[in-house]
Amino acid sequence: MLLKNIRKIIAVIFFFGLLLLFMNRFGISDYFQWMAEVQLVPALMSLNFIIIAVLFVLTLLFGRVYCSMICPLGIFQDLISRLIHKKGRKFHYSKGYPIVRYAFLIAFLAFFAFGLASLIALIDPYSIFGRWTAVGTKMGAMFNIVAAVTYIIICIFAIFFGRLYCNNICPVGTILGLISKYSLFRFNIDTDKCTNCRVCAVRCKGSCINAEEHKVDMERCVGCFNCVDNCKQGAISYSLRGMKRSATPDGSRRTFVGTIGLLASSYLFAKATNVAEAVEAASGKTTPKRHTPVKPAGAVSISNFNQHCTACQLCVNNCPQNVLKPSTELSTFMQVEMDYTNGYCDIDCNKCSQVCPTDAISPITLEEKNALQIGHAVVYPDYCINNATTGRCGKCETVCPAGAITLVEKDGKMIPSVEEEFCIGCGVCEFNCQASPVKAIIVEGHEVHKEV
Repeated sequence: MLLKNIRKIIAVIFFFGLLLLFMNRFGISDYFQWMAEVQLVPALMSLNFIIIAVLFVLTLLFGRVYCSMICPLGIFQDLISRLIHKKGRKFHYSKGYPIVRYAFLIAFLAFFAFGLASLIALIDPYSIFGRWTAVGTKMGAMFNIVAAVTYIIICIFAIFFGRLYCNNICPVGTILGLISKYSLFRFNIDTDKCTNCRVCAVRCKGSCINAEEHKVDMERCVGCFNCVDNCKQGAISYSLRGMKRSATPDGSRRTFVGTIGLLASSYLFAKATNVAEAVEAASGKTTPKRHTPVKPAGAVSISNFNQHCTACQLCVNNCPQNVLKPSTELSTFMQVEMDYTNGYCDIDCNKCSQVCPTDAISPITLEEKNALQIGHAVVYPDYCINNATTGRCGKCETVCPAGAITLVEKDGKMIPSVEEEFCIGCGVCEFNCQASPVKAIIVEGHEVHKEV
């Protein structure tokens, strides 16, 4: 029996992931990019006070409905749990682990105060989802391992422990929980109707219903409505503070939440794998070692970008040229940087600046983008094909959109020369360089982006 259950769990997790990947092949996830704009951590990072205020007011009115209806990680956990436990998972009341959740909150606030966005990304729910979205060969082994491990951990939590992550690790859940304690609408237990059957506590995925004292811990309640749906006596109501009159939604709420959850979760695995990229990775191309990373136009500077990027991978998933990838450096782990191995930054594309939810990449027009120098090309003559043969390659000169590269004679060889003041750092030269396995021309980033 145990083996059968384990096989079922593994099969559901695996099948669920494959199903969402298949759905993304039809571009369904592209319609749900708006979700990034209504997530709390990206709103905090970008100082989007309107979204912050809306989420706080929403929580003050209705409790932590954000965790059940807005947060994609919360919706995903519900779907996984529902697929495994068709008749409902059995839980029991727990006082929770306040020391643990407040410790994570303090760490989160410290990371936020010191601009350590790469560490925030490790526990931010939307960033966790973003990593799942970006899983693929182009991300590198370490990134894929981190994404896979967190995927498995979150699934295990959801299957066996309900909302353990949401109520003990997630800083968003803790922040909203502190507000939810004073919410205007809340779950109330009518002691006159209650028969102490404890079904509400058994079905509470937040383990926050104390059936003995007839109390619901609104700080940990995620508004799943399991208690209301399973109370045969109608003793539990969702109503204004101090009122016993039921204000419970009907069954259509379940259908709505399930539909939104399925569609939102499809975004998680958007463009997660790409067969063409796998072939590209196996072709022997080697990512050049650059001294200064290159950040997208609109990032203003490397330091500004690193302080605001939450590694949600939304820009990576929307880059049509596959030029963006997560960093493997410890200090900026999983934050985004330019990699010209599989593509270059198209001068007619500003997609990353349009989808970034934290202003790590500020919105810019194409004209503004092409007037910015995010880096400059550096030539390594020893690796150039022209230096090793009597032929004339000239590929980098031909493809440069800024006309910054010309071939000049050196010791009888035609070697590329870069006019640094004209180069914009698009990387088209590096991408098209015929030298292998090490490129003869590499783009070095600028700490502060300059105007050309």
